[in-house]
Amino acid sequence: MSISPPDPISAAPLPAPVRGQKATFSDRLDAFVTWVTGSVAQFSASAANAYNNALEAYNWAQVALSSASSASSSAAAAAASSNAVKWVSGTTYADGVVTWSPITRLSYRRNGAGAGTTDPSIDTANWVLQLYTLGIGGATAAGSVTLLNTSGGALRVAPTGPGYFVTLPDATTMVKGALAFTIHNAGTDDYGVRDFSGTQLGWIRAGKCAVIGLATNATAAGQWVPCNVEKLGVTAILTPASISAGNGGGVLEAIPLDATRTLLLFGTLYAAVYDSSSQTWGTPVLVRASVLYACAVLSAANQVLVASCPGSSTSIQVVALSVSGVAITVNAAATASAPAAVSQMDRLVAVNGGFAFSYSYNDGSGTLGSSVRGVSLSGTTPVIGTERNFGNVEALPRLFVTGTVLRAVTYSSSSNLKAQPYSLAGSTLTAGTAANTTSSSTFTSQLWAFINGNGNLVARYIDGVGITAAAVFKLTGTTEAVSTVQLLNVPTTTCAYLEVSAGKVIFVTDGNTNNSASWNILTDTAGTASAGTQASTTLASSVSYLGAIDVSGTTARFTGGVSASSGIPATFILTLDCSGSSGVLQGLQTAAYIPSVKNNSRNGVRNGEKLVAGASTYVFADASTDANQSKPYDVMFGPRGVVQSIALGVAQNVSRPGNAANEAWAVGYITSTSPIYIKRVEAAA
Repeated sequence: MSISPPDPISAAPLPAPVRGQKATFSDRLDAFVTWVTGSVAQFSASAANAYNNALEAYNWAQVALSSASSASSSAAAAAASSNAVKWVSGTTYADGVVTWSPITRLSYRRNGAGAGTTDPSIDTANWVLQLYTLGIGGATAAGSVTLLNTSGGALRVAPTGPGYFVTLPDATTMVKGALAFTIHNAGTDDYGVRDFSGTQLGWIRAGKCAVIGLATNATAAGQWVPCNVEKLGVTAILTPASISAGNGGGVLEAIPLDATRTLLLFGTLYAAVYDSSSQTWGTPVLVRASVLYACAVLSAANQVLVASCPGSSTSIQVVALSVSGVAITVNAAATASAPAAVSQMDRLVAVNGGFAFSYSYNDGSGTLGSSVRGVSLSGTTPVIGTERNFGNVEALPRLFVTGTVLRAVTYSSSSNLKAQPYSLAGSTLTAGTAANTTSSSTFTSQLWAFINGNGNLVARYIDGVGITAAAVFKLTGTTEAVSTVQLLNVPTTTCAYLEVSAGKVIFVTDGNTNNSASWNILTDTAGTASAGTQASTTLASSVSYLGAIDVSGTTARFTGGVSASSGIPATFILTLDCSGSSGVLQGLQTAAYIPSVKNNSRNGVRNGEKLVAGASTYVFADASTDANQSKPYDVMFGPRGVVQSIALGVAQNVSRPGNAANEAWAVGYITSTSPIYIKRVEAAA
């Protein structure tokens, strides 16, 4: 509203003419007449100004009256909404009547008179949702939070540690929309986000803000739209300031005790238990001092058996750890001596009521070899059996179990590949009938072995003429039989594999020095090995690494790294059709450099840096190889492509798989004498 002030009117001339004063009357009258003549226009302007101001005031009064009417209507509508009654199926409602839904508890206005049996929240043709302002209200938290449909829209969390999370409301009680909640993680740890069913949706990084919308609310879990929520998160951290990694980086073994508790064996040599249900760590306990090699297995409920040996030592020890909650008791140990200083130790496996482990040794003066030992356990008392030696070759036996039979595969003293079965009674190993390959094998470090879906032992190796070969060992009773085949005509040091089906494995290697990748399929038909036709594809330069991603049906995906001409590493993704006896190239694409995908261990165990959740494979950066600026991301290999995400910052030096496919444990340290830290990493589908 605008009010204009009137223009000023000139003052009348003074003194005024007086009839009795003849001397001045004539002049003063002339001046007065002149003033009157000139003031007429000023009087008219003032009158017009008064009229216009009055008109402006009238118009605004009408607007105010209209606003008052609207306010009255709004107040009446609000009152009607606030006084809305519960909707009743089959009841006839007049047009404009407001009721509230028994499902969502929200108010809806009738669109046309009528009755129905469909709840207003899903009967959009006859009922209209009353408008609500989203994001009203707020709250703060330092731990886990369960939200309701009545919770404030803004949440500021400052978690006191990792492993905390927010649970979103029952989606059927929520209104679909772009903005349901905004969550700011003001802490220094990842903060999880779960739906109402408990499914992990991801994690909000420290210092980041997530906006969460709701796309569908047909089920309690709903389909949420989380923005700025990452698929990898650190959910537990242990930082014992007085424990260092030790020489060689120490040990890391993760032994699941049950659905929520894991025993970690780390350093040189300590153990601690983590309970995810209470997010608590037990106090780390010393298992044995100065250990360089160790392995462990769950030996009974709440009990873990540990085999170990210090560096440059022949002193082998086996001890049982008893666990109560998160507390550990180290029991009396059994000891044995190796012929020379132990140089490697394989995993401890359970077989036929007992246990077995293997090791290699070398004193640097000609005494070298590899051995297997059995272990019996009575309560908490172990007994170490007599050594079973493979001969004068320092090649670590890889151990597997089929039924009640222990199977060890390694190189024999004649450099042939050998699979030796054993029966275990107490702590005594009795050898069955071994099988040997007939062609001399070389490059002992290139032995990869695993049990395939047929139950046969598959070994990939380099044969005596420099060819990548495979052996299939079939066990009958305690007798091994072997069938071998040449796979690829290159003695490559870079290899990855995926099991496509029970008897079919696809192997991919680099093309030696030919700037290429080669592949072939190994087929196991009742213990008989056969190979398809080798194929290859040309790459920009030589392959720096190869890693297996996943198998979907008969389609296998691999990834690898090459060095571009500029010197900047690049990544390729190789997709192969494995429906036939030979692999067929289905796709080759490049991507910005991503963390290198690590392969399974040499006895088929998943690498700790590779996690699987849903239909996606995740890889987090490795501090020892991925810390440079060319690889600042973690990566998700989804069904249709690659997605990079902000790196976790898990600067691990050693990692191991966890209790589930989407879980891993990582140990990190700056130097061998600096404090160690342990982190648990999880992936969300």
